[in-house]
Amino acid sequence: MTYKELLLFIYLYIAYSDFNLKEVEIKVIKKKLSPYFQDNKEENIDTLFNKLLNYSNTLHKTEVEDIIEREFSRLKENKLNVEQFLSDLEEIIESDGIVYDTEVVSLNKVKKLIV
Repeated sequence: MTYKELLLFIYLYIAYSDFNLKEVEIKVIKKKLSPYFQDNKEENIDTLFNKLLNYSNTLHKTEVEDIIEREFSRLKENKLNVEQFLSDLEEIIESDGIVYDTEVVSLNKVKKLIV
């Protein structure tokens, strides 16, 4: 999984942790990822989004969490701005106007990987 794919995979995990992916969440996710696609005209954010959404939908939630846990060290290797990353996750969660307990649990799982 590339750096961009992993970011998107985690964003989708967080957005879908309330078992509903809303259009406003999709817009926020794409906005967060858009800087990674500015220099590469061959790569399309919508194509990657659909690819990873379809892939993540084939997995059980625990499988998604296992992938995130296994791959997360790669984010750290790429000098992830932790504060910005967590802020992005919170913005995704809050974008639909409702913060569910399941979203908070998922966010806390990701936070544990950072520490």
